[in-house]
Amino acid sequence: MQNIFDNYIKSIASKFSHVETSEMGYRADFEILLKRNFYIGDNQPAQK
Repeated sequence: MQNIFDNYIKSIASKFSHVETSEMGYRADFEILLKRNFYIGDNQPAQK
């Protein structure tokens, strides 16, 4: 689980350093983070 969050932080770190990046710049990375934590596929809860 920690690895998932580390990957997310790494993926947004370079974007964060640019002042002109809006929340849309982080959306895809955040979506991936949520899907990896909570969903396997469309509307399928993740097995824990």
